[in-house]
Amino acid sequence: MMKLSPDDVEISEKSVVDLFRDGIRAEATLNDYTNKLKKVLCEYLGDILYGDPKKVEYQKNHPNPPKKGIKRQFFDADWEQRAAELVNLVLNDPKRVEAILLALVKKLKQRNQLPKNDPNSLTSSHINHTLKPIKKLFDMNGVPFTWSRINAMFPESETYMDYEEYSITDIKKLVDYADVITKVIVLLWSSSGIRPGGYYFKWKHLHPVYHYKGKLYYENGEVTDEIKTSGELVCAFIEIYAESKRWNYYAFVTPECYHAISVYKEKWTRRFGVEPQPEDPFFTNTRSKTVKSISLMAIRRKLERLLVESGIRNPLPKGMKRHKTPAFTGFRYFFNKQNKKAFSKNGTLSSLILKESMMGHTGLIPLDKNYFREHAYELIEEYLKAVPALTISDEERIKLKVIELGRENQEKDQKYAYLEARIKELEEKKEATVNKSMELENVESTIDDLEKKLIILKSSLH
Repeated sequence: MMKLSPDDVEISEKSVVDLFRDGIRAEATLNDYTNKLKKVLCEYLGDILYGDPKKVEYQKNHPNPPKKGIKRQFFDADWEQRAAELVNLVLNDPKRVEAILLALVKKLKQRNQLPKNDPNSLTSSHINHTLKPIKKLFDMNGVPFTWSRINAMFPESETYMDYEEYSITDIKKLVDYADVITKVIVLLWSSSGIRPGGYYFKWKHLHPVYHYKGKLYYENGEVTDEIKTSGELVCAFIEIYAESKRWNYYAFVTPECYHAISVYKEKWTRRFGVEPQPEDPFFTNTRSKTVKSISLMAIRRKLERLLVESGIRNPLPKGMKRHKTPAFTGFRYFFNKQNKKAFSKNGTLSSLILKESMMGHTGLIPLDKNYFREHAYELIEEYLKAVPALTISDEERIKLKVIELGRENQEKDQKYAYLEARIKELEEKKEATVNKSMELENVESTIDDLEKKLIILKSSLH
């Protein structure tokens, strides 16, 4: 029996912004939502919310150095005060806030109707994503607000059929120009297809997979030193969003990527004087004196710089706002296509569900997450079929082919040895059966002789 006591009931004393942060688990999503919320509160609603003029004035007179990759044309020193002000306003005057947000969507919608090559144009998804942080702010602060009228104002959603994936030639070129960490970035994203927000994981979330004597091993308790030295590394998997019970999933990387990770690990060890610990973040600033995670923005800058240096990406023509191949998502497109083109021994539907699971999707339908429970070994076996198509280096592809042929020959040798042993066993059984048959014939002959002698004996007695 369980009961709550009055002392168990606590009313949260957290600030509006702290509650907003509590509702977002992934660091990348938190940073993205925070930046979008600042833009709405401090730029779009700059003349509607009062904020704290003193803080803004101080920021104007004492500006921080601009961060690379962030072009901010507004002051955000008082954004937390503005967030609290908006929450209080919606609690006291929800009609006023609804009118404000309707006016905001109307303005954004006007920009959506501009020609695509207009620098001020916005996509319909941009408008939706602009409002998401506001929704999260209200939800986490228990604000009863109806979004029906505002959602109805959104423009029709668009699809981007003109977006393209990186070609394998593009990725080869990126690898040729890459240093240690950018090579890991390129190979990890192209061979796993993870979202940008999946970048934050720890070393303990990375698991190499070995093939040894016809079996796969990946658990720490199962992988012995003998397996590491004599077994074959076939891939590795990463626990993405490991801290989340709802969104966590397994993403996979090729042996080629894992070898690049090994070089990165050596550089890490030389830099910090110790191997990475299980709780250390995987992507770390190797120029720092202490182990410190780098941001997604820093990874994006590294990738975008590499795209320019390698000649894969050129400056956008005047009026264009987006490159045809998105920096990170282009790898996700590449992974999706190569993975789904790979031959699978599983049924078509089950294969597709497994492949969707590798991308962090629920499956073909939402209920697949609940009723199609895939085991790690099933995912590994499915991924192994796609490894050759996801391997970038020609040399690595040749190595894989040699290993595959060696494995096929080994399997043939094992089958031949098994058949040979089976034939020998059957021949021995046949020989034993023949011997028994001969013994049986001798017994039957002896019985016949005895029966004849018995008849003669009976005749002589009469």
